[in-house]
Amino acid sequence: ETELLETLREQYENRNLVLALGGGTAVFNSELVHSRTRCIYLSASVDTLVSRLSSDTSRPLLADPSPEIAGPSHLNHTAGVLCNDGTEKREKELRNRIDGLLASREATYIRVAHHTVATDGLSVASIAALIAGLF
Repeated sequence: ETELLETLREQYENRNLVLALGGGTAVFNSELVHSRTRCIYLSASVDTLVSRLSSDTSRPLLADPSPEIAGPSHLNHTAGVLCNDGTEKREKELRNRIDGLLASREATYIRVAHHTVATDGLSVASIAALIAGLF
């Protein structure tokens, strides 16, 4: 990710480019992202993130049940075992993982970002309009 960010920065220097970075990119490349981009943190509540990501199976950190990934909320992880419905269990596990990741990363997201846009309850068009209004 770092190498790719550097390459893109060099190739598109003095030109506009929109990149949708994964959360880990900002965490593990925070200085590069903050100093070389205009970073916008699209914030969302845990409820919103669970709703958006409940059917997404492509995110390894959300699929991995390990406590290291789940963060401090992993202690509630076992409560999902009592659920009769697999979907309810999946949502509870997903909520715990998102809560843990957000708790461990949000301070970095806020520090790295030049702007924060709260996205709860907003359409994609509304979010895009808010971002466009920043420039």
